[in-house]
Amino acid sequence: MAAIREAAGRAKKNGARAVLPHFSKIELAKLTGLSRRIVARELGRLKRAGVLRFDSGRIAFTETGIEGSGELREALACHRSPARPIPMPRRVLLFLARTDRPALFLTVIGYAARGLSLDKKRHTMRGKGTVKATWISKWFGVSERATRYARLALVAGGLISKDVGSQQWKLNRDGAYFEFNFAWRAARADSENAGPAPQKRTENAPPYKTDLTSYGSKDQTTAAPAALDAGVWRRPIEKPGHPPSIRQVRAEDLQCFSRVEELYFQACRKGLIKATESSALSFLAAAVRAREANGDAAKIFMGIVRRSLWQHITQHQEDRARSALVRYRADNADRFRLVG
Repeated sequence: MAAIREAAGRAKKNGARAVLPHFSKIELAKLTGLSRRIVARELGRLKRAGVLRFDSGRIAFTETGIEGSGELREALACHRSPARPIPMPRRVLLFLARTDRPALFLTVIGYAARGLSLDKKRHTMRGKGTVKATWISKWFGVSERATRYARLALVAGGLISKDVGSQQWKLNRDGAYFEFNFAWRAARADSENAGPAPQKRTENAPPYKTDLTSYGSKDQTTAAPAALDAGVWRRPIEKPGHPPSIRQVRAEDLQCFSRVEELYFQACRKGLIKATESSALSFLAAAVRAREANGDAAKIFMGIVRRSLWQHITQHQEDRARSALVRYRADNADRFRLVG
């Protein structure tokens, strides 16, 4: 909305009477495809977070660093000035406003931070760069698996180019090369929604042939549907008995959100995993995977954690873990965040 008003102001003919801009939540609802109630709620959250202020006369963006964001701002600067402007094509902004896939949204932001810049001499926009999936995973709290799926969607949709000439040593050091397509227009399923063209493939990766969850059987059975309808965990109620221990994980530990959280803190302190957003999500998804597998849930869970076998987690299981994390962080923002 702000970009539209700025473009209109630049295109205004000399001598034309100045018209004060007007912003409405109805317009924002149309752009995003959200209801006015959700738009009002999220604008309130952005205001409380200190990101922006919205009213009918102006949209005021915070131009100073938000408290606690210094490390992230330095990472997004990519060895350049943290105050450098990152140009964002309006078609990409509209796509971001309408996508309902968090991993895809954050991946696009990561590519924009790494590739988009302004050429001050030529007054043009540049869109070339390199980025590693592990970098996006670390700083945006998205698993590597979801990041790679998002990249495939962006390449298939034509927003960024595919890296076809880089050597493996270069990919290991800097990540895949990419270039933004400034002539890109999101494929439209209808007049309201836009997004990269869908691929004719399943959302989840094919099963791996491993003894991790098979136990002699090629089929993996899941828990009864009735136990899964309500989500990953109903509520974080502590189970009676011994406190959870990462040295001796029990199957009942994986049935309680707060016990899994305590296991995560212990695993971080022990050095089994790093205390990052992506690690927390992967740890929680591993618990979902172990609960659904046919076999000893505790052994399956620790096998994934100790050997970092995150590739055995399906996208569906990761999405379930993310939903649980978001739901419980609504009451306590420090869930699965190691402090000190």
